[in-house]
Amino acid sequence: MQNFVENRVLIEDTNRLTLQYCQNYWQIELDNEQPDNILSLGAISNFILIYNLLGFYCQIPHVKINISHVPSSYQHHFNQFFNDQCEYNHHTQSMLVYKDSLTIKNSQFNHSLYQLQKIEIKKKCFTNKASEPWDSIVAELVEKLIEQPVPTTNSQLLVKVCRQLNISRWTLNQRLQHNHTHFTKVVHQVRIKKACDLLINTNLPMLEISQRLGLSSQAVFSRLFKSSLNCSPLVYRRCHQDT
Repeated sequence: MQNFVENRVLIEDTNRLTLQYCQNYWQIELDNEQPDNILSLGAISNFILIYNLLGFYCQIPHVKINISHVPSSYQHHFNQFFNDQCEYNHHTQSMLVYKDSLTIKNSQFNHSLYQLQKIEIKKKCFTNKASEPWDSIVAELVEKLIEQPVPTTNSQLLVKVCRQLNISRWTLNQRLQHNHTHFTKVVHQVRIKKACDLLINTNLPMLEISQRLGLSSQAVFSRLFKSSLNCSPLVYRRCHQDT
């Protein structure tokens, strides 16, 4: 379960999972700022996957599924799948895996294959870190999105980028961390780079430049620019256009 939570980003891109060990059980909890109905669907897909995985290792998984929102028409199917171990209208999306069932090993369990899988997963993690320039991918998307004719906050950009990449915010942040950066920093760098280009190569007024950066006002643009380059946009333009 620890390996699954740590490396889950390799096999699917949904919401953030946390794993906590209590006295008699492991608790896996889904966490995100999604509406309950969407979050519950994401939780169920994860819990089904984990329950199936547990079946490869232990004989009969003893679990308890806590879900906040499931249509009554689906509850019968979930009860059948999880052997009547579900509790609905709960305040969390969590799965409890009881310690007593983890002590009886599945007779089909192959320890050598398990160790080989762990080695291959480590290789895959290393390859992903080395080959996926996620900061560049995100920067390219952000640059296109801020060109839309409406002010766009960082939160709105984050939602749109995740939607286009078909990944969760948690997954995106994890991958950006591998490039030693984060989403807000990428957005900031894109805006400053674009601002410098517009100031040097065009004569657009400051208000229009701020709009092209997806910012809410010229004042916001001026503060953002000055905090980064220690000079106002107007001074920057004069210096570089004269040069």
